[in-house]
Amino acid sequence: RVDREVLLSVTSSFGGGMGRMREVCGTVSGMAILNGLHVPCTDL
Repeated sequence: RVDREVLLSVTSSFGGGMGRMREVCGTVSGMAILNGLHVPCTDL
C-alpha cells in the first residue's frame, strides 16, 4: 500500500500533461504509474 501523500507527490507534475506541455493526458500518465506499481522493474 502506498501513502496518499506519496501518490500526490509522485503525480503532481502530471496536472497539465508531462512538463505542462498538454501532450500526454493524465489518464495515460496514470496508467503508466499504476503499471509500475503493479509490475515493478526490479533489475535497475
